[in-house]
Amino acid sequence: RSNAIGDQRAIDNKVKKQVAEQQDQLKVFCEQARTNLAQLQNNPRLREDVDGEMRRLTDQQRQERITEAQKQIAKNCM
Repeated sequence: RSNAIGDQRAIDNKVKKQVAEQQDQLKVFCEQARTNLAQLQNNPRLREDVDGEMRRLTDQQRQERITEAQKQIAKNCM
Protein backbone atom coordinates (compact mmCIF):
# COMPACT_ATOMS: atom_id res chain seq x y z
CA ARG A 1 0.00 0.00 0.00
CA SER A 2 2.76 2.48 0.85
CA ASN A 3 4.30 1.78 -2.55
CA ALA A 4 1.03 2.78 -4.25
CA ILE A 5 0.97 6.01 -2.25
CA GLY A 6 4.55 6.74 -3.27
CA ASP A 7 3.69 6.06 -6.91
CA GLN A 8 0.69 8.38 -6.71
CA ARG A 9 2.81 11.13 -5.17
CA ALA A 10 5.37 10.75 -7.95
CA ILE A 11 2.61 11.04 -10.55
CA ASP A 12 1.13 14.06 -8.76
CA ASN A 13 4.52 15.77 -8.66
CA LYS A 14 5.10 15.07 -12.35
CA VAL A 15 1.70 16.51 -13.26
CA LYS A 16 2.30 19.60 -11.10
CA LYS A 17 5.65 20.13 -12.80
CA GLN A 18 4.08 19.84 -16.26
CA VAL A 19 1.32 22.29 -15.33
CA ALA A 20 3.88 24.76 -13.98
CA GLU A 21 5.93 24.49 -17.20
CA GLN A 22 2.83 25.09 -19.32
CA GLN A 23 1.92 28.12 -17.21
CA ASP A 24 5.44 29.50 -17.63
CA GLN A 25 5.27 29.02 -21.41
CA LEU A 26 1.87 30.70 -21.53
CA LYS A 27 3.18 33.62 -19.48
CA VAL A 28 6.05 34.13 -21.95
CA PHE A 29 3.63 33.86 -24.90
CA CYS A 30 1.31 36.45 -23.35
CA GLU A 31 4.14 38.88 -22.66
CA GLN A 32 5.32 38.57 -26.27
CA ALA A 33 1.78 38.91 -27.61
CA ARG A 34 1.16 42.07 -25.58
CA THR A 35 4.49 43.53 -26.69
CA ASN A 36 3.70 42.76 -30.33
CA LEU A 37 0.24 44.30 -29.97
CA ALA A 38 1.68 47.48 -28.46
CA GLN A 39 4.19 47.75 -31.31
CA LEU A 40 1.45 47.28 -33.90
CA GLN A 41 -0.78 49.87 -32.25
CA ASN A 42 1.92 52.46 -31.66
CA ASN A 43 4.05 52.17 -34.78
CA PRO A 44 2.22 52.67 -38.09
CA ARG A 45 5.48 52.33 -40.03
CA LEU A 46 6.16 48.73 -39.14
CA ARG A 47 8.12 46.79 -41.68
CA GLU A 48 8.11 43.13 -42.52
CA ASP A 49 11.03 41.09 -43.78
CA VAL A 50 9.90 39.22 -46.88
CA ASP A 51 12.44 37.10 -48.73
CA GLY A 52 15.24 39.19 -47.27
CA GLU A 53 13.56 42.47 -48.22
CA MET A 54 11.90 44.93 -45.92
CA ARG A 55 8.50 46.28 -46.86
CA ARG A 56 6.03 48.47 -45.06
CA LEU A 57 2.77 46.98 -43.83
CA THR A 58 -0.38 48.46 -45.32
CA ASP A 59 -2.94 49.90 -42.91
CA GLN A 60 -5.18 46.91 -43.64
CA GLN A 61 -2.39 44.40 -42.90
CA ARG A 62 -1.52 46.25 -39.71
CA GLN A 63 -5.17 46.28 -38.59
CA GLU A 64 -5.53 42.56 -39.36
CA ARG A 65 -2.49 41.81 -37.22
CA ILE A 66 -3.82 43.98 -34.40
CA THR A 67 -7.14 42.12 -34.51
CA GLU A 68 -5.41 38.72 -34.54
CA ALA A 69 -3.13 39.71 -31.64
CA GLN A 70 -6.13 40.89 -29.63
CA LYS A 71 -7.93 37.59 -30.30
CA GLN A 72 -4.90 35.57 -29.18
CA ILE A 73 -4.54 37.62 -26.00
CA ALA A 74 -8.26 37.33 -25.21
CA LYS A 75 -8.20 33.57 -25.81
CA ASN A 76 -4.96 32.66 -24.03
CA CYS A 77 -4.09 35.39 -21.54
CA MET A 78 -5.76 36.62 -18.38
